[in-house]
Amino acid sequence: MNKELKILHLIDSLAFGGAQSVVKGIFESPKVTPRLFLFVLRKRETLVKINNPNIQIFDSTRKYSLKPLLALRSLIRKEEINILHCHLFRANIFGLILKIIWFPRVKLIIHEHGGIIEDGLLYRLSLFVFQKKVDIFIAVSQWIKESLITKAKINKQKIRVIYNFVDLSRFVANASHEMINLQKRKLGFSDSDFVIGFSGRLIKRKGWKEFVVFAESFLQNNKKVKFIIAGDGRQKAGLINFINRKKISQNLIYLGYVENMVNFYSLLGCLIVPSYWEGSPMVQLEAAAMGVPIISSWAPGCNEIFVNNKSGLYFNRSDLFELARKVDLLIKNDHFREDIVKNARESVIKFNLDNYMLKLVSLYSNPS
Repeated sequence: MNKELKILHLIDSLAFGGAQSVVKGIFESPKVTPRLFLFVLRKRETLVKINNPNIQIFDSTRKYSLKPLLALRSLIRKEEINILHCHLFRANIFGLILKIIWFPRVKLIIHEHGGIIEDGLLYRLSLFVFQKKVDIFIAVSQWIKESLITKAKINKQKIRVIYNFVDLSRFVANASHEMINLQKRKLGFSDSDFVIGFSGRLIKRKGWKEFVVFAESFLQNNKKVKFIIAGDGRQKAGLINFINRKKISQNLIYLGYVENMVNFYSLLGCLIVPSYWEGSPMVQLEAAAMGVPIISSWAPGCNEIFVNNKSGLYFNRSDLFELARKVDLLIKNDHFREDIVKNARESVIKFNLDNYMLKLVSLYSNPS
């Protein structure tokens, strides 16, 4: 990285989410230098812990406060920041204010994780109106790039696609059978149970309700199968109530927010991603690196990592019978499952964290 460059990342909070996972990976990468800083605009109850000294969390829980602006102005002046790299809606607005009022020469990067889809008209309008102030938009998938162009009329010349990443040094399948079986027993499962997992924020578009409905149906004819869910979000209470109403809580365990996802993936016979859409789902990359077969809905953003059925399986989100057939195939056909695992691992190698950081450093050096 150019020694003169100093980059300040802005993010609304370190709550559980894809953007937070991306920021964590960037700041814990071995390629990080002291010239990278992170400013978090507010505190939240659940924090994604990041091991890096250059992190400042503003001491407030208020979502709509403008008070962080003065602290940001001081930090940018003190550290002589060259580039503002913004994640999520509120951070984007703060980045635009800082550039327009005080720092017109600072390069502004907006990292589009999916807000263009879910944050509504005001978000899209803000991107459209102020796009001339933005030097580069990073889109996490081709679908997000297309959405920026069609929904906010962003100049395609300003958009760079950089897919999310997996840290191959961290997500390694090295747990012994004894350790895996011990974890199963702690959950009340038997050693021979085939475990099916879901991981994600507990919001509607992630498909957690469809996952529970599928689990209830599949368990009727498959007694040696268990289900686990990792995640947190505003629909947590709804998930717990839904599981209890289905009366399957002994066979479907909600784990809450899981910090050690390596242990979670180690338990799985397969991972189901029933999302309505995704920006660039990191769970696909992480599970594949861990040797876990993935069955994903054929949804925008979900269908860009694995290009065919040799490395990942897809299903129509509304067709739970198709999903059941593919789960059954993985359970009963060891040779097929091994091929999926091998091909998936080969597919995700190019999405490793080192390659991601090289792309990011290149963009910082030439943000135009």
